[in-house]
Order: sequence, then C-alpha cells, then structure tokens
Amino acid sequence: MNFINTNAFNPMYKGRLETDAMFEMAPFSFDYRGEYDRAAKFVEAHQSKNTKLWKTFVEQFRFPTDADDGGWSGEFFGKMMRGACWIYKYTGDEELYAILEETVRDLITTQDSEGRISSYVKEKEFGYWDMWCRKYVLLGMQYFHEISKDEELNATIVKVLNRHLDYIIDHIGEGEGQIDILDATTHNDFTWGALNSSSILEPTVRQYLLTGDKKYLDFAAYLVRRGGSKWGNIYQLAIEGKKAPYEYPVRKAYEATSYFEGVLEYYRVTGDEDAKRAFINFMAKVVETDFTVIGCAGTEHELFNHSSLVQTEPNELVKQETCVTVTLMKAFYQALCLTGEAKYADAMERAGYNAMLGSVNFKGNYVTGTDITPKSQTQYKLAAPFIKEIGGFTFDSYAPLYKDKRNRCYGGFRLMAGNKAYGCCACIGASGIAVMPLSSVMHTKSGIAINHLMNGKATVSDNVCIDVETAYPYGETATVKVYTGTPEAFEIAIRVPAWSKGMTINGKSAVANEFGYATITKEWCDGDTIEIVIPRELTVTELNGKISVSNGIIVYALDERNQDIDVKLGTKITNAEVITPDFYCREAYKLTFDNGASANFVDYAASGSEWDVDNQRITIWIDKE
Repeated sequence: MNFINTNAFNPMYKGRLETDAMFEMAPFSFDYRGEYDRAAKFVEAHQSKNTKLWKTFVEQFRFPTDADDGGWSGEFFGKMMRGACWIYKYTGDEELYAILEETVRDLITTQDSEGRISSYVKEKEFGYWDMWCRKYVLLGMQYFHEISKDEELNATIVKVLNRHLDYIIDHIGEGEGQIDILDATTHNDFTWGALNSSSILEPTVRQYLLTGDKKYLDFAAYLVRRGGSKWGNIYQLAIEGKKAPYEYPVRKAYEATSYFEGVLEYYRVTGDEDAKRAFINFMAKVVETDFTVIGCAGTEHELFNHSSLVQTEPNELVKQETCVTVTLMKAFYQALCLTGEAKYADAMERAGYNAMLGSVNFKGNYVTGTDITPKSQTQYKLAAPFIKEIGGFTFDSYAPLYKDKRNRCYGGFRLMAGNKAYGCCACIGASGIAVMPLSSVMHTKSGIAINHLMNGKATVSDNVCIDVETAYPYGETATVKVYTGTPEAFEIAIRVPAWSKGMTINGKSAVANEFGYATITKEWCDGDTIEIVIPRELTVTELNGKISVSNGIIVYALDERNQDIDVKLGTKITNAEVITPDFYCREAYKLTFDNGASANFVDYAASGSEWDVDNQRITIWIDKE
C-alpha cells in the first residue's frame, strides 16, 4: 500500500507529494495516553468547546472596534480555530466539531456587501493590525474547511474567502490607487514595518491551492517580491543566509517565523528554489542562534536577540512568548515534512516537552497585573470576572529562565466590549499542543516514520496500526507493536534523538542514516515487535558562569515552593535522589554537586504553576560557585 495516497483528497497537500519527504496521516487516527493526551483533552474541554469565547470572537467582526486603538482582537477567531481544528483531528470529538461548525456559520454572517470580514471599520482599514487579523480569518476558515464534512458548507467557505481576499487584492498591490503591502499597518513602531501584514502570504497560497485561481498566486508572488518588511528585505537576507534573525532589521520572532511559513508554502506551489533556500536558512539560523534550552526564542520580550547565547542573563522584560514557541513548533513541523530530517523533530520535542507543556494553565490561574502599567492593571481588574467565568486563560504567555515568575501578564491582552478579554498566546496554544501528537507518526514514500515516541496507538492505514508502550521522554524504553490485517512490506523509520548516546533497537546499536533515522524494512506481520532503549543521563550544561540540568530532552528548574533559587552549585553531580514534592510534577530529584551543595529540581514544565503565590520564582540557569 502507498500510505501517502491518503493525503490526495486534500487540495492543501497535493503539491507536497512532489516536494516533501513526510506527510500528515489524515484521515487515520490516534489513541494516545500520557502527558500530551492529558493536555489535548484539557485544552479541548477548557477552551475549544467554550462557546462564550467563540461568540465573543465572532462579535469582533460584527461590531468592529479594533481601529479605535490599533488592536488585534480580530486575530482571535482564526488563531483559535486553527488550533481547535487540529485538536479535533487528534480527538475526533463530534461535540467539538459541531461547535466549530456553528462558529464558522456564524462568522460567515459577518461578511459585508463588499466581501470584507474585518475587525476594523472601513474608514480606518488597512492600518495597524487589520491585515494580520484578515490573515487569521483566512487561516481559521481554511483549516475548518479541511475537517468539514458538509460539501455545501465547504463551497460556501471558498466563496466567502474568495470575496474576502479579492477585496484585499483590489486594495493592496502595485497598481494605481493601491496601497503597497509595506505601507500597510505601519502606523506605529509595533507593526514591524508591515511584517505582520506580509504574513498573509501563507493563507494566500493556501487559497490558490483551494481554487486554482492564478490571481492568488500572482498576489503571493508580489508579497514575496516585496521582501516582508519596509524596514528591510528579510526574504533576501534569508536567501543569502549570512545574517541570523537577531541581526535582521526587524526582529519580531512570531511575525518573522509566520512570514517564512508562507515562503515555504510558496515554494511548494512554485518550486522556486530561492524560496526553499530562504525558509531552510531562516530555520537553521534560528536553531543556531536563537533557540534556548527549553525550546523557545527571544529573551528580550518577543524579539530575536541571540537568545542561544544570552539566555542566562537577567532582565526585567517578559520573555519567551508562547506565540513564539507555537509558531516555531509549527515551522519545525513544516521543515520536518519538507526535509524528513530528524533535527527538526528534535527541536519540536525540546520545545514541546519544556516550553509548550509548561505553558498549559491546568490550574486556571489568572492575574490582575500588579507589576505592569496602571492602565493595564485597570483593564485586568475590569476583565477579571469574565476571565474567572471562563476558568482562567488556558495558556500562560511567557516563560522565564532566570529567577523570575512564570506569568506576570497576559500576552496580547485585549479588553473587548462588555469587559470581556482574551490574549494572543491563549488563542494560539492549542496548535502547539496538537502538533506534537499529530506529527508523532507520519507517512513517508517508503512507509512510516516514528518521530515522537508517544504512549498509545496510531492507526496509519486501513491495514496497519502501531501500538507504542512507553514512558518516554520520562523513561528509557519503548515497545512498538505492529498490527496488520494482512502481512505488508514497508519501512519503519525511527528517529534517533540528537541527545541520545547508545540508543538500541532490538538489542543492537541504532545506526542513524543521513536524515537521523534508523530504518527497518521488512514484511510486517501481525504482532511484530520492536524494542527500543534510549538511555537517559543527568547532564550539566555550563553557559556564561551558570549551569542548567537536564535528563534526555527534559530540562529541570529550581522552584521556590521547595528550594532556595539563589543557591550556588558546582558543575558535576555527585549524587542523585528521586524525590516527591508536595505539588504536581512529572519528575523531581535532589541533586548533590561537587561543591557539596544540594538542590531540589523539578521538570521545568511543572515549575512555577501557582501564579498567586508570592514565593513562586523559578530558575533554570543557576549561579555557579
């Protein structure tokens, strides 16, 4: 059987059969257990099924007020819709599907007679974040189109989006009376030279894939040609590959990564090698220069800032935005699909089990903004009843690395009509949670690839199911059982993690190929078994006079709930004792170091989870004696 034929039904993925190495397993299914299943089910129940939120987000188009202060409330619908659709792909929950369909139908009713779906009044359109919000209208509807079961509704969605995008193309471009894309949304210093507007490239290419209408491809070519930002041509800089993103004239991490996701889609459609080179060079430079120990970027607020090097340094700014974590994970996923190289799955996993899981607000915390501006404090207090009513925000916004609290404010916070409020990071988080299980097992042209060992079953075809029994990444072993209706020959490629030393498969040393995978090709029979061992080792990393501790892919932190974070430690672990703190964590150790000092460590993702506790600072980087 040719596994990848299952993707042919989806127009968004047809072109990838020629350009990519790995493929989404739609429409087959997952039945996982463990941390990511727990997180996905929590997000689904707490956020994706919350009809109050969906109604609030649609209201932003029915009663547009973003132009009053240059806001971005119009992004919330599409950003959360994409994530909810991915959660649905994972869970298959029909109640969720019905809520999403109802929301899409509701949004369609907000389109005006000219085709506009905007959170900006017409008199102030194409300013500030208007194009960014229109981008997310496209993306949200396009991703619902992928899961929609109603052909009549699908046809309506395409027509609605055509009118929506046609209006934009009529007003943005190089023609007489049009606004150049680099002159859209440049009304202040926080729209990044229209980089936010240029990121409409991704859904523009996707609309071409849906319709085959060349005007959308022409508009995409124009967006690429303009280079991304009025502050400098980052597309050309990425093609050249000499500068890192923190050296670009515009350093906004989320928007830049989003733009290059569109560049990749453009390559997939056109075969333009410059576009492919730009995307790959950008991703490589991010991993090299702006990728922290927990798998995020930007320790100077939300900006690329050479965080691979300066991540140990204290500063007063919020840092490592969840929007950045999620967008990097999505981009790593796309790079994995494109190249089939394990290093991108490694990067996804580092982000996924540290920064991403750490952002899930299982506690339902919410803040009043005691250490931010008086204006924001006032808005937070006004919104507190609504935030309490919805059970708190589903995701944290920022992730500290050195002696700071996990969440001091809400990223992208917007106070909306009726004192309702939400934030950008809360909306995008679901995509980061869903992309891990959805990419755990993927199709290749030779069979399947196991990218992330997750406990549970993945049905990969109408004849083959993979059942994995493992505690990974908190354990060292995995048993993979292959179930087939009839014997079938294909390749199973198993990722050899970059951090692994001595991984074995069926008792033999795992030999990775040029892409970082160990492969087994045979005729698989019902009940065939693969035994995998990936030894873990507590490891000390030194940087800039500080240390951090990890075990495999899991990074640890000191947490003021059970440890003085100002302790000074040595550079070698002399004793390790498993401990059980009186708060939830996945792993915890009391470690003794060669300077005689001891400290209690917990997995970073569980650290600092009580926002309202005064002594709740955490630190990954620890002062070295």
